[in-house]
Amino acid sequence: HAGLTVGFEHIPFDALLGNKSRIDTDSAAASDDDDGTYVGKAEISNLNTAYVEPTIYFNESLGVYVKAGVTHGHVDTLESIAIGGNSSTYGNKGVWGSMFGFGIRGTHSSGLFAKLEHLKHDYDTMEFKSGTGNVNTITADIESESTRLAVGYQF
Repeated sequence: HAGLTVGFEHIPFDALLGNKSRIDTDSAAASDDDDGTYVGKAEISNLNTAYVEPTIYFNESLGVYVKAGVTHGHVDTLESIAIGGNSSTYGNKGVWGSMFGFGIRGTHSSGLFAKLEHLKHDYDTMEFKSGTGNVNTITADIESESTRLAVGYQF
């Protein structure tokens, strides 16, 4: 037989997307005073996903499913590059993405269930432009893959 789950997930934690640093030092003759450590990093927060999960059951307790959904989150740039006269700052943005995966589900007659799934999230390409300093542009293409085990109760 077949089943269908329609769901919503909210991940209340922040996740670091990248964190790189660089140390610049000029010769004694340079006068732009931009010596220091430059840090570029970002994190994603408020991650929400709406999904559908059609399931085909082999018997009353074991089934396989595919999972597809749409995801939205907020990317905060956390750079530390305010050094010297060419300092740049970047804003924060919301980002949309898609989610696709597959899994296996086991259900006990008591209502307890366990799911093992593999998911891939692919987010829209993001572009951040500095409004100050050297007016650089940063482009980010964010993807993630995960395998997870979930345990729950079916009403």
